[in-house]
Amino acid sequence: MTCRGRPVLALLFRLAALLVVLSGSPAAAAPPERVAVQFHWLHQFEFAAFYMAKEKGFYRSAGLDVEFLPFRPDSTDVVGAVTSGKAQYGVGYSSVLYDYFNDRPVVALAALLQRSPLVLMTRDEPDLRRPKDLRGRKVMIGGDALNSASIMALLFADGLGKNDFVRQEHSFDIEDLISGRTDAITAYLSNEPFHMQERGVGYRLFDPREAGFSFYGDILFASRDEVQDHPDRTRAFVEATLKGWEYAFAHVDETIGVIMRDYNVQRKSLASLQFEATALQPLAIRPDTRIGEFNLLKLEKIADAYRLMGHGISTRSLEDFVWEGARTWQKRRPVFTDGERRFIETTVIRTATTTNWKPFSFVDGATGAATGISQEFWQKIVDTAGLSQTVTAFDSFAEEVDSLRNRAHDVIYSAGLTEERQEFALFSEPYASFPLVFATSKDENYISSPAALTGRTVAVGRNFTAHKMMAAAYPKLHYLLVDDVVSGLQAVSKGDAYAFVDVMPVVAHSINAFGYTNLKISGDTGLTYDLRVMIRKDYPALLSIANKTIALISPSERQDIIDRWINVEYQNGPGFSEYWPQFAVLGTGLTIIFLWLFLAKRQADRANRAKSEFLALMSHDLRTPLNAVIGFTDMMRNQVFGPLGHPRYAEYADDIHHSGTLLVSLINDILDLSKVEAGKYDLNEEVLDLRELTSAAIAQCAVLGYKSNVTIENRTPGDFPLLRGDRRVLTQILNNIISNAVKFSRDGGRVGVSARLDDRGAVILQVEDNGDGMSRTDLQRAVRPFEQTDRNTVRRTQGTGLGLYLCHRFMKLLSGRLDIESDVGRGTRVSLVFPPERTVAA
Repeated sequence: MTCRGRPVLALLFRLAALLVVLSGSPAAAAPPERVAVQFHWLHQFEFAAFYMAKEKGFYRSAGLDVEFLPFRPDSTDVVGAVTSGKAQYGVGYSSVLYDYFNDRPVVALAALLQRSPLVLMTRDEPDLRRPKDLRGRKVMIGGDALNSASIMALLFADGLGKNDFVRQEHSFDIEDLISGRTDAITAYLSNEPFHMQERGVGYRLFDPREAGFSFYGDILFASRDEVQDHPDRTRAFVEATLKGWEYAFAHVDETIGVIMRDYNVQRKSLASLQFEATALQPLAIRPDTRIGEFNLLKLEKIADAYRLMGHGISTRSLEDFVWEGARTWQKRRPVFTDGERRFIETTVIRTATTTNWKPFSFVDGATGAATGISQEFWQKIVDTAGLSQTVTAFDSFAEEVDSLRNRAHDVIYSAGLTEERQEFALFSEPYASFPLVFATSKDENYISSPAALTGRTVAVGRNFTAHKMMAAAYPKLHYLLVDDVVSGLQAVSKGDAYAFVDVMPVVAHSINAFGYTNLKISGDTGLTYDLRVMIRKDYPALLSIANKTIALISPSERQDIIDRWINVEYQNGPGFSEYWPQFAVLGTGLTIIFLWLFLAKRQADRANRAKSEFLALMSHDLRTPLNAVIGFTDMMRNQVFGPLGHPRYAEYADDIHHSGTLLVSLINDILDLSKVEAGKYDLNEEVLDLRELTSAAIAQCAVLGYKSNVTIENRTPGDFPLLRGDRRVLTQILNNIISNAVKFSRDGGRVGVSARLDDRGAVILQVEDNGDGMSRTDLQRAVRPFEQTDRNTVRRTQGTGLGLYLCHRFMKLLSGRLDIESDVGRGTRVSLVFPPERTVAA
């Protein structure tokens, strides 16, 4: 190239360089996308993730220009702002989950606080030691019913209903608590306790988590349209925000400086912001949890808590609620500390197992290898954490425990927690749980409660965890201590014991493996055996490693392991599998009803004695058949006696049908009562033939009459005037009264149904029996709400006393009345009196 061409070449290089510079300059770059965030409270450290993501340029680097919309306590609707498009993102409470279940188009992006800081705070006074001590006291509860659900659940769990304390609107003035204008307030761990300390006033905190209600705190969310239409922007915003959250806690002083400079609308002091940061850090940053992630199982429990508190929750899948980037929790590896990593790298775990506790922990006779349910869980812990181990098998569990006590071994991976063992060992969180069950002769009835075994001999393994649990829960039972499971079953088979108790899979396996065809599982003790890893006491690092790893085992993985062993010896066969959907629906529905009743009982116990007695009886009447349904279906589902074609399952199906029929009747009465008491029962009136109605009711009770050897006669004239009323209500009244008359009649008795008009033209329908009759006291109790007559008679006839009270209320809805006349030893006459205006000429 000539010298003359060099200036041209140089010029070209300069032009190219200029183009490169210009193409990379801010002026040439695409402008950042403008998005807005709606907070759910005033500016404070709680929102430091957003402040620092903006301050440090994390949003700018992600191509975002983020605006923080101000919160106004009297008008801001955070979910509404996001779903309307006013804001692209919002920060809400756990109640965002409720909004999702009620078809609001929201998607949860990140759990900014893994645990809610919402607590109940009182003054530190001697007579305020537990939530129940707030009975009759004044309580300030902020937010609506959804946002305060965890606090209400805490109070309910300690026996307080919403009418047991005086609820006040929250003033958000700590002086009201200090001065005594209120006795308790809902508070944030990160705020109000600081002000109490600053004033030198003692306080006490009641945390819903201690009662088993663990809610998320702040939830970052978006609309479904935002996530679907702008997936890249959503991901960029979430990642930048979480990066800001991590930075804020790593640089607390700098973050507080930014807040005091730009966002301190509440005029918080330096000390107040430092307190808030210290309180929030363990709620947001947890060593065993990826920042911002959601645990789907925890969300399910929150949804269950809302259902339990009476909030309408659908059964939509949570898969659509949680953004895909926040629900990878079950796939990640645990986060270990430096000390834990050193332990893993330098320690060989000496593991102890047993040879003969099938199907949990035993040695395979063919391979000589340790195996079983517990071994699979432990192996998952070992593999996930990268532990090294040696394994020793013991024939005796007592010797196995001694080896850990003496520190000859470090771990027993299949053990139960007892106070005695806690003196020399640490215990992991449970990795699986099973009921303790009774095995009896196949001829015995279902055992609804251990109390039914009073005066009988119960076999249990000597020093087994089952033995210690039973002795603590039911100390008055007579126990026969045996050396192993086979000895216990043998004692029942020979008649030396009425029942043997142990963990359900162990009992089921042993009955089948050792050929005890004359035995069956006959009931649930009400106790749950938690399988844990037992660790020598001077190995806390190993305990933490085990717990972090157990937390990562998803529910489906746990169930897969259990199913492999529960069903390993059985083949699928024809039988009752076609009924599983019905059993599942029945079990779920009944469980919800029972839980509702249980909470209602806890409130009613403190209202009056009559309600207490009623709910105690109802609890028993629901629990007994419910336990039978759940117990028998569980045994059928797990095929504890082999293939489903086994004839024993036919017996179980009959028991399930009988229990289900009784429960449907009870539940219908409960639902009807709730509508009537609430004044929301709407009558559907029509003109009715009374002779036809009474004949239909008698037909419904015909089988009961046949079984009881009681004759039912219909004396209602065929040409009797028509009656205006609600067919369903009148049918229920007649069925209740006629069936009661049959139940309380003697063998060979007679029940008569008749109708007449009085002088005013009123219809009087009467049902008479010649049964035992009622005393005046019983008669008064029978028509009062929540009260019953003689307990023994009620139990013999499987009644709850609710039916007659419902009839009384239904008659009032029809502007009529229910009268009862009764003589002890002679019988009872029930009269249904309808006003003349309900009579219609034929």
